[in-house]
This record gives sequence, structure tokens and C-alpha cells, in this order.
Amino acid sequence: MTDKLTRSLVVLEREASDAQKKMEQLRATRESFGEHLELLEAIDPRSWNPADLNKELSRALSTVDDARTEYSQQRRLIETLQRREHQLAEAQRIAGLGSWDWDVVNDQITWSDELYRVYGIDPQEVPVPTSHTFFELLHPDETLAIEEALDRITVTGDSAPSFEIGLRCKDGTFRW
Repeated sequence: MTDKLTRSLVVLEREASDAQKKMEQLRATRESFGEHLELLEAIDPRSWNPADLNKELSRALSTVDDARTEYSQQRRLIETLQRREHQLAEAQRIAGLGSWDWDVVNDQITWSDELYRVYGIDPQEVPVPTSHTFFELLHPDETLAIEEALDRITVTGDSAPSFEIGLRCKDGTFRW
């Protein structure tokens, strides 16, 4: 069972990394697409010199074609990202594991749908968990260790260690 969970975690981490790379590609494509859109909006045939009509038209068509290509690439990236997100959610569901990410600056924790299910928490009740919410759910025996680890990370800038922690489920029991 442990080997299966370990393999699932490795797959989940790889999927998350791939999704992050796709998001970065999507942002870059979106910027480029925005630049093309500005060029398209700037095309004004009324200002064209009739003697250069062929050159101006060719330039305008090239801009339109570039924008279409960028849009197609962006669309493919979005579809790939959506497929990867679905695969990650399915892998988490099958493994019974969830994932989370903590935006320390804004004190917002993002939980995967499966993490909500694992702990029996309704996302409508706690739509955006915070560190306060997290510490309320922690098993009392683990609170101090987690606080010390977070303090160490804050001071040293080291990456967060992996933890297997117990959180209180909606029914009051704890799950690890």
C-alpha cells in the first residue's frame, strides 16, 4: 500500500510540475497574443498610401495570420492544461490523496477537491482556507512541530519539508 501511495505521489508531483510549466507557457502566449491584438487594432486602411497598398495589405494579413497562430497555440495550451488538471484530479481521487498550496503573502491556502473530500470538509463552508483554518484542523500533538518548521522556513528561506500530518475531519476524528 505504501509503495502504491509513494508512486501516486510521484506521479502527482510530476503532473503538478507539468501543469505549472504549461501555465507559464500559457502566460507567455497570452502576452504575445495581446501584442498581436494591439497590432491588429492599430491597422487603419484609411492611413495607407495607395502606392503602397500591396505592401500594407500584405503586412496587415501577416499580422492577422500571426495572431491566428498565437490564438491556436493558446487554445491548445488551455486544452492541454485542462486535460492535465483532470488527470491530476483523477489520480488524486484514485489514490485518496489531496494536494494544497499556501500563498503565504495573502495567507490563502488552496486545497484540491480531493483534499476537501479526504477530510470531509465542504468547500462551500471553507472556500479559501487560511493558516488559521489549517491550525484549527491540526492534531494538537503536531501544532508545535509545524509552527517550528514554518518559523525555520521563514528565517532560513529553506524549502518546506514534507509532512504527514493529522487533520481533524468534520466528524471530529483525525486522518493522516
